[in-house]
Amino acid sequence: MRSKKEEAKKMKDLFITKKHIGLSILFVSLFIFSSCTKPESVPRTISVSGSATVYAEPDEATISFSLYTKEQNLAAAKEKNDALLANAHKVFSTYAIVPKDIRLDHVNIRPDYRYDRDGVRIFLGYAVEQNISVTLKALKNYEALLTDILKVGVDRINNVSFSVQDSRKYKDEARINAIQTAEEKAELFCSAPKNNGVKLSLGKVLSINETASNMYSSGISNVYSQRQVLYKTEEGADASAGGITPMGQIPIRAEVFVTFELK
Repeated sequence: MRSKKEEAKKMKDLFITKKHIGLSILFVSLFIFSSCTKPESVPRTISVSGSATVYAEPDEATISFSLYTKEQNLAAAKEKNDALLANAHKVFSTYAIVPKDIRLDHVNIRPDYRYDRDGVRIFLGYAVEQNISVTLKALKNYEALLTDILKVGVDRINNVSFSVQDSRKYKDEARINAIQTAEEKAELFCSAPKNNGVKLSLGKVLSINETASNMYSSGISNVYSQRQVLYKTEEGADASAGGITPMGQIPIRAEVFVTFELK
């Protein structure tokens, strides 16, 4: 006669065996179900690029220049440079240039030397150079401002660049045109292949990515070595005009990559 302990052990072993059988049946069922399930088809796609350029009239100019002084005494050189800066600020006030549009980049102070024929270093004085950038909102005053800046003792004009204040509007227009160009290109590609008589067509847009690009670029480096400014002629053809007068238009470009579903 079996003891109660043996009976309990037998029941426990029987329970574990049934549990293992149940799990095995479950795993087999899941495997068969997954094997019979039809895999999702990967959609056919077409990826194209599109770019567009719009032209905008510049409505502001940023002028970068330097105030340079040199004296035997450092304090005298700095004082003279400060006087030039004060005169420059008076010019800025004349043309209603507000403080937020004036940037003092940095002051460079250094001893200046030259070497004679024997290689002996000769001290010439202390040089102080203050770099300044100002943004002019009224381009009609551009020539006059440039002239007055030079009159107060500006050593050199480092750079002049023209830009558009509301550039976002033109950038968005270029983006829309670029996407439309990409779609037209994709439609052209769909119509080109014979594809055994089966016409291809575009489905929904799967992705749109914009490439980084310079928004616009138009400027002049150095008054005496002028960079050419791009402009559009009345006939619509590109041309280049030398000089420092802000004539013409600024190109604002956008480029995108679009992926469409292909039907």
